[in-house]
Amino acid sequence: MECLMRLTEELIASLQRSGQSRHLYDSVVEGLCLSISGSGAKTWYLCSEFLGEDERIKLGVHPKLSVKAARLKANRIDALAENFEQKKLTRTPMQPGQAVQPMQKKPARYSRPIEPARAFQHQEQSRFCQSEQQREQAELQLLWNTYEVSRDLQVLSELLRSGHLQKHPLPAGMAEELAAFLDLAKPHAQAAPDRDDDHIFMAYWRHTELKTGSNPLVLDEAALAACADFMEAIGRPCSGETLRGRVSEHYADWRVQNEAQLQKSAQVLKGLPSGAAEH
Repeated sequence: MECLMRLTEELIASLQRSGQSRHLYDSVVEGLCLSISGSGAKTWYLCSEFLGEDERIKLGVHPKLSVKAARLKANRIDALAENFEQKKLTRTPMQPGQAVQPMQKKPARYSRPIEPARAFQHQEQSRFCQSEQQREQAELQLLWNTYEVSRDLQVLSELLRSGHLQKHPLPAGMAEELAAFLDLAKPHAQAAPDRDDDHIFMAYWRHTELKTGSNPLVLDEAALAACADFMEAIGRPCSGETLRGRVSEHYADWRVQNEAQLQKSAQVLKGLPSGAAEH
């Protein structure tokens, strides 16, 4: 069975084993064919006008050779073949009795021009790299915009764990947000034996008393979940059991000891724009 379509990774992945061989021709690169055997094995071939009617070139197997890589390889081969044919057509036939001219040695500094196929490959790679950079920056900006709207710490955690941050600058406003989180922690928190308590209790306070105006009489499960997200976001994940135990046993004492500081924090947070103090 043969058919012509725009081949994509998603389309190929969705193909089910049928027990019959199939030949899918790519509508983007002429002559590029994905041959699927009855057992489900997928092989790339190139059918070119420079080859015989029943001849084709094996390019590789899928998924080792992706759709993008197969198109690039097929274009390179076509460019080489076309360049070869053009040289054959423009070659002047030797006249009878014409002496063969000795080949002149090229100077050492002679710069060989880039072959069309190599130039095409270089352009394709440059476009691919530029496209990847734009895609990564767009993903980072989308995550940050989502967090700014939802104030969901799970989104912030995903953003901080993204490998794209190693190659691209922080989205505008993200550094200030992280600094605000750090300002809420006491300077001596890292040196204390229970240094995580300040982070846990501050997050719990923000999602209970600061949000509702009163301290809950029983443990607030939604606030505990927010604490878990926050601790994971700063790289110090805690289990739900640990959080529940710390809050039930020590939050009340911490709340009394830090009442004055919490009142100041409440004034600062409630004065932040975009409702940041409510999340």
